[in-house]
This record gives sequence, C-alpha cells and structure tokens, in this order.
Amino acid sequence: MLTMNKLTMKMRLFAAFLLLGLWGADAQTAREQIAAVPERAGGIYHSYEYRPAAAAPAPDGYTPFYISHYGRHGSRWHASESVYAGPLKILRKAAEMGYKQFAYLPLFQEDAAKAAEHSILPSDKREIAMLTTQFLSSSHFSSMMLDRFQSEIEHLHSCTTIHRISPIELKEKKLPSSLNIQRTAGIICIEVFDYDYAQMLCDLDVPLLFVDTPVMDMRPPLKADRLYMENRIEVQNAVAHMVQRGKKRISFAGDKNHCQSFFERYMAYKDAVEYFGLTEGLSTCAMPSGQQNYPVSLYETIRRFKTMPDAFVCANDFVAMDLVKALNELGYSVPDDIWVCGFDDSQEASYFAPHLTSIHIHGQIMGYTAANLLMTRIEEPSLNYRTVYTETNLILRESTGD
Repeated sequence: MLTMNKLTMKMRLFAAFLLLGLWGADAQTAREQIAAVPERAGGIYHSYEYRPAAAAPAPDGYTPFYISHYGRHGSRWHASESVYAGPLKILRKAAEMGYKQFAYLPLFQEDAAKAAEHSILPSDKREIAMLTTQFLSSSHFSSMMLDRFQSEIEHLHSCTTIHRISPIELKEKKLPSSLNIQRTAGIICIEVFDYDYAQMLCDLDVPLLFVDTPVMDMRPPLKADRLYMENRIEVQNAVAHMVQRGKKRISFAGDKNHCQSFFERYMAYKDAVEYFGLTEGLSTCAMPSGQQNYPVSLYETIRRFKTMPDAFVCANDFVAMDLVKALNELGYSVPDDIWVCGFDDSQEASYFAPHLTSIHIHGQIMGYTAANLLMTRIEEPSLNYRTVYTETNLILRESTGD
C-alpha cells in the first residue's frame, strides 16, 4: 500500500510538471488569445481544439502508462446564433464609440474604421446629447421613445449620452457639467420646460430638438425644431364622449402652465366645453401649480369645492391617479360618482383600479420622428425650424364607465 501511494504521488507530480511545461511553452496573455481568435472570448463558443504534439519523455525511474477516459465537459453550442451575435454586436458598438479596452482587437478596429468612413458626423463630433430635468426611467413613454430614437440613429455611429440638468444648473443657466459641448453633434431635450434655459440652449449654435417645450403662448418662438404629441383632438373627443353619456359639469385637473402640451390639453378642454355650452365646470378646475407635494395640493384644492364636477379631464395619467385617490378619500367613487380621463396611456393606467381611460401616445413613432428631425437638422443646418405633431388615440376604460 505504501509503494502504491508513493507511485500515485509521483504520477501526480509528473502530470503537474508536464502540464506546466506545456503551458509555459505556449503561454499567451488573455488579450493576445482573444486578439488572435476573437471567438474564444466566449467560454462555450465551441469545443476545445485538439492539438497533437510529441509527448515529453518520462523522467528516469518512471514508466509511462495510458488511461482512456470518456466523460462530459461543459463545452457545448447554444441553440440560437443570437446568443453569440448579441454580445458581439455590443462589443462592436463599444469599439465604434471609442472604448479603449476593445479598440486593440483587430476585428473591431476594422469595424470602427468602416463606420467612420460612412458616418455623416465629423470624427471630433460624435456625441448626441440628451438633456433632461427628470430621470427618464420613471416614464414608460420616455423609455420607449428613447429606445426607438437610439435605434434610428445607429447609422450615425455616434454615442448617445444622457445628461440630467440639476436645479442649480437650471437656475444659473449652465450646461450639465458632464456635457462636452465641443464633441456634441446634436442635442435632444426632454422635459426641459424652463423658457429662459431653453433660449440659452438655442444660442449654442448646435442642432437642437425639443420634445415638448415650455408654454409658448405670447412668447417669441424657440429657434429649434419642436416635436409634440397631438394634444387637442382626442381631449375634445373625450369631452364629447362624456357629454354624450350625460355628463354636464366637466372640469380639468393639472397645471396648465407646466409645459406646452399641458397648456394645449387645457385649451382643448376649454374650447370643447364652451362649444357644448357647458361652461359651469370651468369654475371647478383643479389646477394647483408649483407644489412639491402635488397629491396633497390636489386633495386640498378639490376638498374646497362646494359642488363636485361630474367628470374630470386630466393633464396626464399621474394627475388622474392622484385625483382618483383624493376623490376616494373624500368619499367619492370613480366611475360611479365621478368620471376621470387621463393622458399618456402609461403602463400604470391599464392596471390602476379602476382601469384608467387615457389618451395613448405612440412612443415608438415619437422616437422615430425625433431621430428624423435631428438627423436632417444635422445634415442641413439651414432648414427652416419645424414643429411636428404625432397622432394620439383615446382609449376608453373603467374610469369613464366603459
């Protein structure tokens, strides 16, 4: 038994020295291996390669022997080519955008060179900057629009960056500290509703697009392209639907001065109730403004109403949901006592209780249109400034008795 243990230990040491010798003879760094054969970056991309080579002679005093073993290892193919193509696409894009940790790979260097040849952007201006005062992840519409926008500008071989404007930067009319304006080919603004700040951006002489704007009533127009959703037609259709179902005191909820879209939605509501001769609801509009705790302000506003409306048209879905909660706290039921209609058709609208009637914004179409407007502005800076509206649709649900 002792002899067998010694023999076993000697065999293990021999195998270890043999492996170390073979490894050291053909040693490569990970980067060198990936650069030589990029596919090897995926640990299960393909089976291990068999490389026949002459075996090292056994040391003096040892007798070589052969063991045949059949077993299963983890190396195997995935069922779909997309599993490999997806990461490769991300790495290629990273190399195009100039990330140095990928630029050394010959395959990606070639891609980056080809991309630069076909890009309409100069090599020193490859950044498309998105400016916002909010966190876009909080808006389903914004995320859908951003996804489509980015996919549509891929051929520019640019880098889309998101910069949040801080309250101090907004007040002092300063660009976000993270923005390199010298490398910026174009700017898209989402939820930038301070008029003076918007004017400052217009003076930068950089291709510029606003998705919605500050309220523009009685103000000089912004020297930039502007993209809105259609705000008037479907609000008026919502009012007409309420009137047809017997509602007579219809009011509006939301800060009409928050942005141009809110202002247009209020004006569409006002025109509609005046058209139907139902102006009584104008006296019970719930429009608190500039309040940090908006749900509380909204509650306090409607609590003071001597006569409650039959129905509300709201500036957006979140105002509508806050309104429903406030009405419930005051003892009113939606839709049994009061109807409520929102705007945006957010994800929350379809599972809120009650399911919320809303006006659907086509985020994908907005993203496509935004990309088209900004790209053509980059290509043709002298074009006349354009104002574009995209279609919206009224979606009837429980909160209006549907």
